[in-house]
Amino acid sequence: EEANAMTTIVRPTATEAPQNEYDYTTSYHKWDGMCRQVPILESILNGIADAVVASWQTVGPHEKAAAKMLDGMRGSGKQHFEQLMKSQLIVSMKGGDSYAKKVRTGDLIDLVPLDSDAVKQNIDQGVIISYEVDQGEGASKKYKPEEIFHLPFNQEGARPHGRSLIEPLNDLIIDWLQVMDAQAKLYEFYSNAVPLFYLNTSDTTEMTTIMDAYASAIRVKGAAIGIPAETVTKVEKVGFPQGSLQDPAKFEKLIVDHLLRACRYPDQALGVGTANSEETARTQFMGLRQLIRWLQKWLGANIRTQVFEDVWEGKSPKIKFSYASEAQEERFNRMMSAFQQVNAAQLDENLKKLLLIKLLKDAGVIEDDI
Repeated sequence: EEANAMTTIVRPTATEAPQNEYDYTTSYHKWDGMCRQVPILESILNGIADAVVASWQTVGPHEKAAAKMLDGMRGSGKQHFEQLMKSQLIVSMKGGDSYAKKVRTGDLIDLVPLDSDAVKQNIDQGVIISYEVDQGEGASKKYKPEEIFHLPFNQEGARPHGRSLIEPLNDLIIDWLQVMDAQAKLYEFYSNAVPLFYLNTSDTTEMTTIMDAYASAIRVKGAAIGIPAETVTKVEKVGFPQGSLQDPAKFEKLIVDHLLRACRYPDQALGVGTANSEETARTQFMGLRQLIRWLQKWLGANIRTQVFEDVWEGKSPKIKFSYASEAQEERFNRMMSAFQQVNAAQLDENLKKLLLIKLLKDAGVIEDDI
């Protein structure tokens, strides 16, 4: 019985089933505030978003017009498309959902970011029927679903809203903050080695007098203190024991490892990890690559269905994101190498001409509108 009393039994709790009709608002600012206290989490989220939006191209019908529209986006004023998508992705990862108001001018659409916590989803039978945006003063403003660009991160089941990547890490983040606080206090205490006095007296008044004299003396640079030898038998410095099991740095590393695994982010991507071989590094990056590829497809699909389809319904282009940008010099060399191979090949002259022009455009030698 005594042993059982010392054991904490953790049981999983069920989530609440969604109602037929309900409203939903994110807790973005809560989780954003938590992330800002944990630099490594901020770095992970920025690293993921950077990789997702690093490079893109539009393909299919109206691809040039679509690329021009995306390049013309300014968001809240001085943003560009990549920066806008990075911001929207990070907000959705933190809070579960990110929103932007569609501003249409002719055949052009711009996206103006909205405060996620100011947007309320009106949901009926698992479908968002409208959005309500808090205006600060006065009544909130309602928008039709097609008027809002919405990224629901990690959406699951009958809930049309997203789920925060940070919320499940709540306990780990609290543990990390507590460990860092304890670590700072311990290191401050032990870095200033504390003197331990062995006094040959049990007289509390005499002990207090000696310690007060010491405390006063150390406040004055160069001060000296004299204590009868028969009163103080020994003085030694107490510092942090090397390799101590109480070293909080070991627990801190364990927590960070759990954070990295939960985000599928290898420590090598932060520039601090090591790998025994190229194969080991490739394996450790596999989870991150899968995550990036999925987010790129997910983001591209949302841009196509929520932006391109508004302008070119039924004949909309696609946007494809690449894992990483190719250096301009490397791209030029690769295109020119392919140009030489095509030029030397035995092909139909008309086909060869089209291929050569395409390669020269991709290499940036000639303008893309020729």
